[in-house]
Amino acid sequence: MSFVKVLAFLAVYLALVAVINCADFNPCATEAKYGKLNSIKVSNCNSTVDRCPFKTGQNVSMELTFETNKDLDSAKIKIAGILSIVPVPFRINPDTVCSYGASCPLKKGVQNTINLEFPIKPSYPTIRLLVQVQLSGPEGESVVCVRFPASIIN
Repeated sequence: MSFVKVLAFLAVYLALVAVINCADFNPCATEAKYGKLNSIKVSNCNSTVDRCPFKTGQNVSMELTFETNKDLDSAKIKIAGILSIVPVPFRINPDTVCSYGASCPLKKGVQNTINLEFPIKPSYPTIRLLVQVQLSGPEGESVVCVRFPASIIN
């Protein structure tokens, strides 16, 4: 096998490994009616892991960049851990994007970034779960919704 073919095979193999091993950030089943997610960053979650590791006793930080497709006064943040098919709410207070860096009122087509940080308490069990982060408008309609796999670890 020629050197070029070996390099080409190695490049394709490494690209596939990177895709297979990285945590997938996917839109929720509910359609985002009033906005779109531009990017999400989660602490300790990168292209080398298949699940975002949430270590007990430490904080997890998330940065979400989004824009709305209509003017809104604000949006509520809802976070849940999905165990099997059962969503378990994770309460944050305050629960509006205005409290985490968004410029409110939210203007159509204007990009906003929010920064969230929450603790992974030592009392949490070690478990694999799906994390859902949803921003909802005043009538409960979805502005942005994303899911990703995570593991609570010791």
